[in-house]
Amino acid sequence: MMQTRQLSRKQKEIISATWRVKRTLAAKPGTRVEEDLEAIAAVQDGLRGQVEEALMFMRFMVGISQEAMKMVESLELAQTPMASASEALRSDEIDEALAHEREALMYLTRLDAQMREFTVSQQRSMSGRAPLDMSDTSELELDDERNRYEVPDQPALEREREQSIDEHQQRVQDLARRQQRVNERMQKLADDQERPEAERRRELDRLTRTQRDLRAETEEIARSLSGARNPSDARGTQSGAQRPMLDQADRDLRESSESMGESIEQLRRDRLQTAAEGGAQAARHLADASSQLQRAQGASLERLAREAVKQADQLAVRQEQLERNVNALKNEKEGGFEGILNRLDAIDSRRGGLNESSKERRLDRFLRDRMRGLEGAKEEIRSDLERLEKDLEFLARSSSRVQPETAAAAERAIEMIDEERLSEEIERSKRLLNRDSLDQSARTETEISAALYRLAEMVRTARDNLITRDMDHLARTQDSAREAMSDWQELQRQLYRLNRGIPNSGTLDQISRDYQRQLQRLRDLSGQVPQMSQESRQLQDDLDRALALGDEPWKIDRGAWNELHLNMARSLVDYYDGLRAEVRDMRRSERLYLAREEDVPPGYRDLVNDYFENLSRNGNRN
Repeated sequence: MMQTRQLSRKQKEIISATWRVKRTLAAKPGTRVEEDLEAIAAVQDGLRGQVEEALMFMRFMVGISQEAMKMVESLELAQTPMASASEALRSDEIDEALAHEREALMYLTRLDAQMREFTVSQQRSMSGRAPLDMSDTSELELDDERNRYEVPDQPALEREREQSIDEHQQRVQDLARRQQRVNERMQKLADDQERPEAERRRELDRLTRTQRDLRAETEEIARSLSGARNPSDARGTQSGAQRPMLDQADRDLRESSESMGESIEQLRRDRLQTAAEGGAQAARHLADASSQLQRAQGASLERLAREAVKQADQLAVRQEQLERNVNALKNEKEGGFEGILNRLDAIDSRRGGLNESSKERRLDRFLRDRMRGLEGAKEEIRSDLERLEKDLEFLARSSSRVQPETAAAAERAIEMIDEERLSEEIERSKRLLNRDSLDQSARTETEISAALYRLAEMVRTARDNLITRDMDHLARTQDSAREAMSDWQELQRQLYRLNRGIPNSGTLDQISRDYQRQLQRLRDLSGQVPQMSQESRQLQDDLDRALALGDEPWKIDRGAWNELHLNMARSLVDYYDGLRAEVRDMRRSERLYLAREEDVPPGYRDLVNDYFENLSRNGNRN
């Protein structure tokens, strides 16, 4: 979609700013205005860069007609006075700068008129066909942070829907982390026998309020998600494929809310252990909902692989911690539980200590509570292992075509889970958690720990086999896409010049050879970024269409050639925009990576985000 009037509006703002500096000097001679002029020059340079990019896109999107070439010429003519205006501003030549700025504005306003005429002629000539959408040609918005070069088959509604799902997924993921922290506080309070009753009641009240807040937020997200998956908004196969995942996420959220309600009731009754179990169920449902939303939004293979590695590492670490706890109990047993008995005796020393029978009863109750906590932890590990297996299955399916080595590594990890019967082994180990079988339990936990560490390494192999797009690779591919766009436009110019003159066989042969080289180059380009499946597939489809039309399609069917030219241009624009979005997202991810870690408090995360945003703004001004 081409748009232009915003360029002339911005040029008018530059002229107004220069005039204000001139009036300031007239009113107060000797005023230092170097910084103001430098700032205006920087804005002019930025607008000239936008003109260059608009020129590149316009060459593709409007074809090779005489009207199109006139618009391209107007943009080209505007570039020279813009550059001269910047130089004059930096030399403190205000009057000269104003002259150049007005000249640039003249060409940009001429472009506005030409674009309006082109729009009208297109609407008339394309009657009965699907015309190129030029309905918003008066509002050019060349903002690097947003894609304004959409075509009718990629409506803004789809982008808004994807953004909405991503926002819901981030909120649910944050909820799961917060719920886990509440669970840890509940478990800690349940285990703390030494805390004074008044302080214990205050913490219990705080936990109840926090759990109510989390439940209210969960229900609000579920209602919002129901609106996002409204059937009346569903369009196309992508939305249809999303529906089962969104429905499952909605069910997970509602089940999480029910578990939170049960936890609140148990907190009210001062049954902390049962409340913690309900909170653990709520956290598992939230994690399931987050996974479903991540799949629904079509997360990149890199993100899926990274999340799988993170899950596998966390499983291995948590199992290792559980193994240490079991070994500690085993060591206590070997010492006759003397350490535990001494601690229990110290707690009750205010009441004169414990007799032998009381000590034994307290020890039994302590061990039962500790074993119950370990069983809950093992159930969480088993549940998370099942979730990891499902995520690995999804990763294998998603990467089977474009990343076969990653898919194979993910499948090997799944086979390892099944062959070693890890879920069953974890379930069996729960039955060994009792006072009389701690030795066998410790050996089993060591074996499970070793298996989960092996699994983590296999999942990491799946990620390492992924053909990742580092920043340098993305930048090189983006440069290649830009060069391909320029070469494609040059071909159109050559054909346009031939239409205005008398072609010779040598020139036609050279154009045909250039055309074949360009097609091969575009085929290579389409395979450089396998994860960009949508853009790559569309470009490949257009290349297949070009192959079907032969070596010189402009000679056989001018209408089919014009359609191919526009479709190829759109595909290249989408491919280029996809790369630009990937670069932007990668920079944002690298910049805020530390601020998104689970252990970073939200307040500090906000400070880090603000810092980098301010740093970015300052960098843009320098």
